[in-house]
Amino acid sequence: ADPIATDPDAWNLWLISPTYPVGEDFAAPGLATYEQGDVVYYFNDANNGEVLNALQQMMNACNSTYTSGNLMVYSGYRSYRYQNEQYNYYYNLYKEQGLDDAQAEAEAVKWTPKPGTSENHTGLAVDFITNTVLEPSAEFENTEQFAWLRDNCVSYGFILRYPADKYAITGVEYKPYHFRYVGVEAAQTISQMGITLEEYVGKAPVGGIPVQPESVAGEGEQTP
Repeated sequence: ADPIATDPDAWNLWLISPTYPVGEDFAAPGLATYEQGDVVYYFNDANNGEVLNALQQMMNACNSTYTSGNLMVYSGYRSYRYQNEQYNYYYNLYKEQGLDDAQAEAEAVKWTPKPGTSENHTGLAVDFITNTVLEPSAEFENTEQFAWLRDNCVSYGFILRYPADKYAITGVEYKPYHFRYVGVEAAQTISQMGITLEEYVGKAPVGGIPVQPESVAGEGEQTP
């Protein structure tokens, strides 16, 4: 299945979540590379690299503000294949510890989303760390970099995707390190109204819970 969006061409508003999963045949239209040291990350390359350009401008602005640490990328695009490998690793790990299927699944998704439910599949999401908070965690909320992103990300077209008080709508626990590109116009509206992407694209009533997912067709996968 394709991600839900208000318009098939509205790639910046694609919605992938536990409520609105996609199949392994979904692919971002193209991928741009971002090199950080020896590691290469991938992001959606739509509109001549709009996402990556905005991301780099945002990170440069943040890092020029503080000398206490650097804002760094931990993850960007994740293919279905990669998601499946990660999920199976944790699922099998808990199965080996004697948990039944349901218990193993419940524990595995605490570490990684089930395949097809990760927003990183769009190439529009980014998980951040710093050189003092080396893994995506609740600790990121206590950094100067988080405070800067919270106050400035909208100017670059990004939103804090999973706020602490929106679990009933997003179906995803609070992730202070996870930001999502939606474009400046959408980001401003979402921020000003205090809503989520689900509410913005009409897949949940404003202030309400998600509606049921629709069935939609898919297209070919692309893996870096």
